[in-house]
Amino acid sequence: MIWIFDIIESAGWKNQIRAFDSRTFRALKRVYSFKPDDLTKQRMIKAMSETTPLNLCASALIAYPSHDVELALSNYLLDAAKGKSISKMA
Repeated sequence: MIWIFDIIESAGWKNQIRAFDSRTFRALKRVYSFKPDDLTKQRMIKAMSETTPLNLCASALIAYPSHDVELALSNYLLDAAKGKSISKMA
C-alpha cells in the first residue's frame, strides 16, 4: 500500500478527483505484482504526473475500448511499466 500511496502523492494526484479510486488502487496493485521495483515506480510517477486521474481513465478506455475501466486502466499502466509511452497511445 505504501508503494501505491507514494506514487499517487509523487505524481501530484493527492488532491485530484478519483486519485484514490478503488480502480486506480487495483490497477497499481496489479502493476506492483508485475514488477515492484524502483524503475517501475518511477515510470508510474512519470506517466501519472503527466495527466489527471480522469484523463488517465479516459485514455485507458481509448487504448482498450473493449475492456471495462479497471482492466483498461490496469493494462494501460502495465504498458507504462514496460516502458511504453502511454501519452502517445491515446
